[in-house]
Amino acid sequence: MSRRPARRYYGTPRNAPTRPVIERSPGAGLVRRVLFALAGLVALAWAADRAWLFLTSSPTFRVRSVELRGVVNADPAALRAAAALEGRNVFTLDLPAARERLLSEPWACDARLRRRLPDAVLVEIDEKSPEALERRGEALALLDEQGSTLEENVAPGRFELPRLEGAASPGARARAARVLAEVRDRAPEFWREVDSIDASREDRLVLHAAGHPPIWVAGPESVDELLRWTRGAQRLEQRFGRPAHVDARWRGRLYLGRS
Repeated sequence: MSRRPARRYYGTPRNAPTRPVIERSPGAGLVRRVLFALAGLVALAWAADRAWLFLTSSPTFRVRSVELRGVVNADPAALRAAAALEGRNVFTLDLPAARERLLSEPWACDARLRRRLPDAVLVEIDEKSPEALERRGEALALLDEQGSTLEENVAPGRFELPRLEGAASPGARARAARVLAEVRDRAPEFWREVDSIDASREDRLVLHAAGHPPIWVAGPESVDELLRWTRGAQRLEQRFGRPAHVDARWRGRLYLGRS
């Protein structure tokens, strides 16, 4: 009697228990990723806050040095006091405000400030140019090219500059200082011969220079005619004689005064 071969089953047997299929929402993974990202951002923000707190409160980053560059005539102690940077945290410094404080100092024309970690600030100063010495009573005052006061009570001999005399108003003082600045820039050799400028009259400024008669000018606009005189002074004096004064107030015209 022949026997049938046993039936073979492939795959899951018919009667084997099957695992239930669980259908997941497609948005569940996205929500989980968003939550993880938010947690990471919170941790990062906390770490950044702790780092900023350390940087702004640690004594390591407290300004101990203010390096000044470009300072020739100004008082370094006065500039450092005006900047008011020492002892403050280098990261929280208000550099624009410090620059404004520096520009309120008489000598400061411009200022640039940079942090130098961990505890220093570099300050570059552009100084104003001194143009004249004005006698005020028994003292000398130093003026810039706008006629503003740079220093009071200047020691005699400290600056070799022309004297400003007789200025009755800030406008006259400024006009005379601008004339001197213009002459210095355009004719430095003649500028070194200038002894003084008289601003006592409203209609003229009178320039006194070694080897020249008094030269009348109206303001900086008269410098072209003034320089025309200095270039041709020897020839003109040989032709017309030495004048009592030279009137250079009129554009394109030069008058040689006889009295």
